Amino acid sequence: MRLGTGGVCLGYGNPYRIAEDARLASYLFPDRLDLGLAQGLPYPPALLSALRGGGAGGSEPPGSFAARAEAVHQYVTGRLPGGHPLAGTELHLDPGPPVWILGTSPASARLAARLGAGFCISLHHRPELEGARAAIAEYGAAFAPSPEFPEPATIAVVSGVCAETAAAAEAAAARIAAQAGDGGTVPAAALSFVGDPAACAEKLTDLAGRLAVDELMILDFLTESWPLRLRMYELLAKALGLQPAA
Repeated sequence: MRLGTGGVCLGYGNPYRIAEDARLASYLFPDRLDLGLAQGLPYPPALLSALRGGGAGGSEPPGSFAARAEAVHQYVTGRLPGGHPLAGTELHLDPGPPVWILGTSPASARLAARLGAGFCISLHHRPELEGARAAIAEYGAAFAPSPEFPEPATIAVVSGVCAETAAAAEAAAARIAAQAGDGGTVPAAALSFVGDPAACAEKLTDLAGRLAVDELMILDFLTESWPLRLRMYELLAKALGLQPAA
């Protein structure tokens, strides 16, 4: 079973510290970790500085997401450019885990392609299918191979509800939408699939084909019941013909 971050928000931490934490985790779980990097919410500068350890009056420049992602990638892989202050420094751990850029736009796709990283696009945060297809195509066209990714690698994040029956799934989706109306973050439009196992399997298979991605990542919001969440994945796995790894 692989482990991974669903998106370390680079706006909130020091790139070097993020990279060192990832390298340590990769050492503890060799060949099992993926490092996802995301931009994060645009918090006020004083709060961002405090989150990065500089205190409310800290002066660390925020930098763009692309610049911070590139810095993390350099530290994780150990491939520092000439003239970098740490170039030539001995690495006490092997290079860290594969890096994935998480995003919703062509700009994120181009960044992932330039770094030779994996690209993970979230239909949960931006459900427009055509925009996602365009970003994935741009990533593939501009991709620069790297030791971690000799070829492009893509994941699409989709959210939804699968239950024993369509009625049960629709009821759960209605509860999720109601929670969103009370200040939650799950509008009904963000749910890519709702239904029984056969309908959800058909929808997911169609989505994967239309997006031309290597993997789908399922994001669920059945927080009311842990057994219900597990059952959802069991139903999806069975409907899609997935088998446990040996």
